[in-house]
Amino acid sequence: MKHADSLSEAVDFAKEESQGRIFISQSEAYPGGMVLGDEDSASGAPLKMKVQILAESQENSVYFQQEYEDEILYKEAVSQIEELKETTDYELLKPSEMEEKVQKY
Repeated sequence: MKHADSLSEAVDFAKEESQGRIFISQSEAYPGGMVLGDEDSASGAPLKMKVQILAESQENSVYFQQEYEDEILYKEAVSQIEELKETTDYELLKPSEMEEKVQKY
């Protein structure tokens, strides 16, 4: 399994492999010690957003994982993932399911 250096690399591989399988996992979490503000919005602890993509073909597989704390960068990643979803068949996985799948490699 090859680890992609960027989301774009993983997305490009997935688009090229028409016979492959694509697995996507997205999750959002606040680190421990979260403080709630007046309007029940988190304050003092940044939101962490995690994106994982596993693209499998008969000969190869590519895995990408990134944690984002910057909402703008995360939205850019989601945009690329949405584009991928429109052009390929994919399966959404829970983070724990993705970890199990990656562990097999």
